[in-house]
Amino acid sequence: MEKQEIRQTMLAKRLELTEAERVQAGQLALRQMQKLLRGCERVMLYMPFRGELDTLVIARWLQEQGGEIVLPLTDKKNRKLTPALVSGLAALQPAAYGILEPTPGSYQVVEPASLQAVIVPGAAFDRAGYRTGYGGGYYDRFLPCVSATCLTIGYGYEWQFIESVAPDPWDYKLKYIVTDQRCWTVPSV
Repeated sequence: MEKQEIRQTMLAKRLELTEAERVQAGQLALRQMQKLLRGCERVMLYMPFRGELDTLVIARWLQEQGGEIVLPLTDKKNRKLTPALVSGLAALQPAAYGILEPTPGSYQVVEPASLQAVIVPGAAFDRAGYRTGYGGGYYDRFLPCVSATCLTIGYGYEWQFIESVAPDPWDYKLKYIVTDQRCWTVPSV
């Protein structure tokens, strides 16, 4: 399958999920994610959009553990993400693409190298650590800016985990893929 076809198929399937299915998958995925994030103090995650696997349960768990939550600010003109440290999830507003982002004055911009983990959304993920996103390349440009020790984690439903997404040369390879069923460590070779 071509990337565009994979993207369309997966996004349509995601929109068909019921709220109960999303909640259950989010709780199961949180259990998988907790193993990876233990000891991480500063984690960047996305705000769920159009049926994406819920990250709010992760944000609440991180806050309970005393961790710091970082959300991406999206610059559509330059196709760039900027990490923004927030004190909570109360001061959010719809921004680029309708995705919730911190309101001006409610965040502090931080360096990508200060992140210990980045949770990455996608339409599909494969065993080699590649993903198909929405096609804008935001994360493929952002992830090379994090430190080599940062945990880069693809996050999606088990059915989004496919054999191959047919990566392009500019696609960024993730270290882990977490779904509601498993935590896959991507082989380093």
